[in-house]
Amino acid sequence: MRIFVAGGTGAIGRFLIPLLVQAGHQVTATTRSPERLPGLREAGAEGVVLALNWPSGPVNVVDDEPAPAREWVPVLAEALDRPAPEPTSGREAWERGASNAYAKEIGWTPSHPTWRTGFFAAD
Repeated sequence: MRIFVAGGTGAIGRFLIPLLVQAGHQVTATTRSPERLPGLREAGAEGVVLALNWPSGPVNVVDDEPAPAREWVPVLAEALDRPAPEPTSGREAWERGASNAYAKEIGWTPSHPTWRTGFFAAD
């Protein structure tokens, strides 16, 4: 199973990661310091440095192609080789997807520009 650990070098994460890796999980973990990335790798996790110099408040970290769930959920289901759920009716304002314009403005770049290729790139 792929597992994400927030605070991988913290009080709980540094003990949890080796247990998860030993159990056969693929672990990605965050740290606040680039100097701690080697320790995460040694523990068997892929490390990600948090963007601590960002301003306070929410930042949408999403791809370049905002889309409502009715568009991307069937594609994700196909990528996971699972049946897609039945669509529901109704529309909320947030269903169009989130914009990453602010995240890009402060220096973030998506690994996969679109969910259409990103879902299938995951191993």
